[in-house]
Amino acid sequence: MTVPRRGDSPYYVIDFVYKGRRYKQSANTRVKAEAIAMEAEWRKKLKAEDIYGPTIDITFGEAATRYLETVIAPRGRPKQTRQTQNRLNQLLSMLPGDLSVQRITEIHVAKIKEAVLARGCVPSTVNRHLIDLSAILSYCERELGALVRKPKIRKMRQGPHKTRFLTPEEEERMLSAAPLGYREMLIFMLGTGARRSEAMTLKWPEVNLQPDKRATVSFLSTKNGKDHGVPVPSHVESMLRKMFSERPRDFDYVFHTKASWNHFGHDKFPACVKGDPLPIRNPDQTFRIIRAKANLPDVSFHTLRHTYASRLVMAGVPIFEVCKLLNHSSVEQTMRYAHLAPNHLDGAVSKLDNVQSIPVADGEA
Repeated sequence: MTVPRRGDSPYYVIDFVYKGRRYKQSANTRVKAEAIAMEAEWRKKLKAEDIYGPTIDITFGEAATRYLETVIAPRGRPKQTRQTQNRLNQLLSMLPGDLSVQRITEIHVAKIKEAVLARGCVPSTVNRHLIDLSAILSYCERELGALVRKPKIRKMRQGPHKTRFLTPEEEERMLSAAPLGYREMLIFMLGTGARRSEAMTLKWPEVNLQPDKRATVSFLSTKNGKDHGVPVPSHVESMLRKMFSERPRDFDYVFHTKASWNHFGHDKFPACVKGDPLPIRNPDQTFRIIRAKANLPDVSFHTLRHTYASRLVMAGVPIFEVCKLLNHSSVEQTMRYAHLAPNHLDGAVSKLDNVQSIPVADGEA
């Protein structure tokens, strides 16, 4: 397989014959290896069309737009849509929007990796871009019939997960620094493993406080789109029952701000100073203040979820049950906590306790 140059042009030309028909066009690249790879992909496409029939031609920009509008946006999660839109805009800055999806090769994937790393991003960020690219190409392949064969997209190897969780002393410092309203939400998150968005959007109709049964909560706006219910520990149940008896009339949200911001020396929000209940919409600023007062600079909202999971595992709860409580899509996500289980390998090794080894004769090694 060879690719010539066109006269004095620095660009290589793809020029070959397939089944008696000549195919020729500029590769628009000065790198010979890229031109050879593009010719190979073109040949594979022609062979695939002989087997499966012709595919429609669609540009990467159009495919990205249709994927966002028909796959992501209908899920009804505006934040996820905005985040995906931002990542797709970055992908479009690395790949030409008018590039046909049929021309995307492993070389383009390598260029995306290089471009994202050049911005100082870590491998996990690179992988999020590659996941988006893979999803768009799969959409073209399965839904639109615009792609016969998706190029191989190999994610980068990431370092080991660092699971940060709170000690009892750190938890006490954090809760002491939190104002009323936020403190209850933090206690709830520590006791249920709820994500920030799940706690913020929780309403009283989703809280089951039957007198003769353990209280449960249902999360309807979850990260993976699956409704999820969990039982709550007794101290969280007691807190919820007290909050329910004192809830503002005609106000459905479980957690709200009602304490004065003067707790922090702030008076920016008159509605909060008056004590009017307001849904907790964007608690990041408040949490940064809480974090600073408690001297916990490396703690995030997700640390509370890690703390919940870690405590379950350290208490001996099986990983599969922890997976269900966290609403993970697969148990592999939960395995990051497995090393915290007390004596988690003792049960396996104990199977050998009563196995008598064959004595080794003198002089044998």
